[in-house]
Amino acid sequence: MTSGVFTRPGWQRVFWGAGSRDQLPDIVAERPGSRVLILTGRTLHTKTDVVTSVAERLGSAVVGVFDGTRAHTPIDTVFAAIEAVTATNADTLLVVGGSSVIDTSRAVVLALATGSRTPAQLRRYVIDPNDVTAGKVAELTAAPLRQLALTTTLAASEYSGISGVTHPDEHVKLLYGGQPGLFVDTVVLDPEVTVHTPQDLWLSGGIKILDNATEVVCSSSPTPISTTLALETLRVLPDSLRHTQRDPNDLQARLAGQLAAWHAIFAPHNVWAGVGAALRHQLGARYDIVHGYASTILTPHVLEYNLPATAAVQRRIAQALGGPDAGSAADEFRAVVRGLGLPSRLRDVAVPREDLGLIAQDALLQFVATRNPVPPTADGLRELLERAW
Repeated sequence: MTSGVFTRPGWQRVFWGAGSRDQLPDIVAERPGSRVLILTGRTLHTKTDVVTSVAERLGSAVVGVFDGTRAHTPIDTVFAAIEAVTATNADTLLVVGGSSVIDTSRAVVLALATGSRTPAQLRRYVIDPNDVTAGKVAELTAAPLRQLALTTTLAASEYSGISGVTHPDEHVKLLYGGQPGLFVDTVVLDPEVTVHTPQDLWLSGGIKILDNATEVVCSSSPTPISTTLALETLRVLPDSLRHTQRDPNDLQARLAGQLAAWHAIFAPHNVWAGVGAALRHQLGARYDIVHGYASTILTPHVLEYNLPATAAVQRRIAQALGGPDAGSAADEFRAVVRGLGLPSRLRDVAVPREDLGLIAQDALLQFVATRNPVPPTADGLRELLERAW
């Protein structure tokens, strides 16, 4: 890395700390007369008091709650959420939840901004794997709705401008957006609202963040600030996850995890990801596997796949995870996963071996795969998946 450029469109504010959700009324009041639609999932809405307590804080500013978001953001849920926006005349979307809720919010904004009334019309804005400028809306610098996020997982999707949407009839997840107008305006990291998140989802989400951090460090387009922050994530997040596993009510450990996730996904559009992201998207679309479990299984194999082009930086990853006497980056990653008792094989999450070739082919449809440090092929990815199976 001898030269480069770093940009950060749509600079966000991030509030963090226990009780920081109490800032939401003032954040909403910055735009007098705001009409807030809360986007969330049904379990969080009906099985916890998180959504109700947020609505009570905001009072009459809340015009409705849409709790029809689902894992992996099926395209039908996007258009159901659009109906809720139209019915309530909302001008602000407040995400309460994790990555699928945030992806839904961004896709809603993109559809409304482009006048896309059907999935076929929205599909014009899929990011082309061979031309990342195709499908972008140049004029979308200001969004038709303001987006706010109170996050409950370690997904860190709130820092991206890209929305991953699943098309169930095709068993594929496609990526949309990337424009400045699709970024969340303000993010609130309150560890108190994360205690309701199931432990396996929290821990595997943390591994997904470690996966993201390895992608940043190994990226074919690294930047000094992104690499530095990603290495810090690799140093601190494993301990945060271990502390949280021992004591789920340790708010300091939870906040440390939230901040580490922010570091890993800082200004993500500056650095290309790779085949790991593309593969986990397809595992989610086909088999409803959470991205965290996809990362616990695939990341060591992706590191080994990319080793010929990233040996020097992988040494930095290994030492960040395991100290100066660390083994390989892949083995140190495996040790973290093993220590948390998380899945390490595709067969453990019921992925059929006969489908591995289809997964590999679908992964190549995503632009992130084409930017992998080692140019991917369907055969090469199939071999990677075979080793992971």
